[in-house]
Amino acid sequence: MQPRSPGVALCVVQVKCALLLGGTGFFLFLFNLASSVKGKLKITVSV
Repeated sequence: MQPRSPGVALCVVQVKCALLLGGTGFFLFLFNLASSVKGKLKITVSV
């Protein structure tokens, strides 16, 4: 373990924020992808 310096603490906070935002963005991306796929399937089925 390295000694906790302000830079390391800031880096950890940034990583946590990035993971949180990335996780949310990934979930939204999957949700949008699923919606678009459902829409395409409906269009394909109706045609």
